[in-house]
Amino acid sequence: MAALKIRQDDFSVQGMHKTDGHVFLRRLMPPEESVFTDALFGSLSHEDATNALSEFLEASGGLSGDHLEFADIGGALSERSKIVTRYDFLVSVTKAALANLNWRATNSFLEPDGDRFKAKIIISRLIQIH
Repeated sequence: MAALKIRQDDFSVQGMHKTDGHVFLRRLMPPEESVFTDALFGSLSHEDATNALSEFLEASGGLSGDHLEFADIGGALSERSKIVTRYDFLVSVTKAALANLNWRATNSFLEPDGDRFKAKIIISRLIQIH
């Protein structure tokens, strides 16, 4: 059963969790579909966050390209431990969601973005041998 309610406007696709109002995912429309402006998982467990992100990736156009970018995961004045905790959770959930979709993360890093930080995750499709 779908856990997310999906909507779209002229600029992005958004996913809201049906039972946790603190979950919100937003992805820009092509040609910037690799950019997520929001990735809030509320109080979801790692498994539920992974399932929500997997569902959202599929419902919002799938995967293409060589990276995903998660904007504004923390400000330069934020506590470093909070930024690192959010980054680690986001990368872990994204790696698991990618695996669900036969993709993988090959690298990830924090990148300065003005007075904020963004997470960039380099991705590639898994080759399936039959």
